Amino acid sequence: MGLLLVASILIILICFYNFYYKRLGLPPGPTPWPILGNLPQLAQKPPGTDVFFEWRDKYGPVFTYWMGEKPVVAFADYKTLDQTFNKDGENFSGHDFFPDFYLNLKSYTVQGISGMEGALFKEHRSFVVKSLRNLGLSKSSVQDKVLRQISNMFESLDEEVQAGATYHLLGGHIDFVIGNVANIFLFGHGFSKQHNDFIALRATVNRYMATVMTPAALLIMSHPRIFKHLPFFKGVYNQIDERIGDMLCYVDRQIQEHLVEIERNPETSDDYVSSFLREMEKREGRDGFTVSQLRGILVDLWLASQDATCSTLNWGIVYSIHNQEKQQKLQAELDRVVGCDRLVTMEDKASLPYASAYCL
Repeated sequence: MGLLLVASILIILICFYNFYYKRLGLPPGPTPWPILGNLPQLAQKPPGTDVFFEWRDKYGPVFTYWMGEKPVVAFADYKTLDQTFNKDGENFSGHDFFPDFYLNLKSYTVQGISGMEGALFKEHRSFVVKSLRNLGLSKSSVQDKVLRQISNMFESLDEEVQAGATYHLLGGHIDFVIGNVANIFLFGHGFSKQHNDFIALRATVNRYMATVMTPAALLIMSHPRIFKHLPFFKGVYNQIDERIGDMLCYVDRQIQEHLVEIERNPETSDDYVSSFLREMEKREGRDGFTVSQLRGILVDLWLASQDATCSTLNWGIVYSIHNQEKQQKLQAELDRVVGCDRLVTMEDKASLPYASAYCL
């Protein structure tokens, strides 16, 4: 009888915490399962986009869902996003993206940008933006680098046509262009035409993203100290750790080459790694400017370029294929303003209102 009473009280407390207390002060949203959160609903309809539309229709443009025991506030319409992040962005510039998970990985000695919080996150985000701007990200020089890579892509496509190819894997070409541009800014050089390094690195990124976006991985992220030791989850955790380790091998090689080059030429500062190492020397390792921190930041930046940027561009191409009327309107504007004998440049932007809106 006493055991039954204790069990009943425990169940009541769990229900009170899960269904009421932990949700106080948060926007409304779907009721979470204890420990699992709303991951079961997302897993039922992969990749989960349909579930988000259902939640938006039911709870409004701002709602809360749970990844394990971590609440995530979602913004599901443009007006709210613009008001919140563009007009009041400073109040939302901090973030919390599973820092405990990254610190529990054997391959990570510290967090990259994705695992930072508060003042440290703002400091390194600001340094990344400033460094890339100084390297030409907001200048015409970056346009020349991008256009050079795009021209190379078109040459490769022409070679495929001349060789009799009946279809083209455009996504692979886009990945290579983005990878080259990212590598130039981060490490000061692109990939060779054979791009064996790129193929290996891209394959690692693909394997990492395929693993880390599964419900099991998201559950591990919310409770890394517990789930990384459990059967099945331990295997998923080890896969994530191994794939980050593979990316770090490439990053470590680049850092070592830069350390040798800086020792030979202390004024070298023509890419992000050189800029960071010079800043690290100036600050004497304070404020998170360490080689260990640099490793994590470089992995984050490479993942951002190869996952977010490439996925967005590939999605845009698929969207155009399935919306022929809009594609024709876009093509008509490009033909009228740019023609067919040159590439689009930033100077054309003011004359391409439809193309600008289409890309945004």
